[in-house]
Amino acid sequence: MPIILVVTNLRGWRFWIYWIIGSLIGPCYWLGRKLIGFDSNSKFTGGPYWLVGVVSVVASLAYLLVARRADGRDAIERFRA
Repeated sequence: MPIILVVTNLRGWRFWIYWIIGSLIGPCYWLGRKLIGFDSNSKFTGGPYWLVGVVSVVASLAYLLVARRADGRDAIERFRA
């Protein structure tokens, strides 16, 4: 997701929008593979679909929190300079 590397302000409503978008990537990818029939020939006939959502939510939250913290530190350094 190169677009997230351009974003510098992860405060307020932007944080929540990016979290929602990041949380939907995994489930949309999973659903797309199922709709296209990409997994129809494999031995994997199903799985914990909820797990895909949980992993997406947790991974997005962790990344955004780390990015927001790093952005905050950069802002402090710019202020001191």
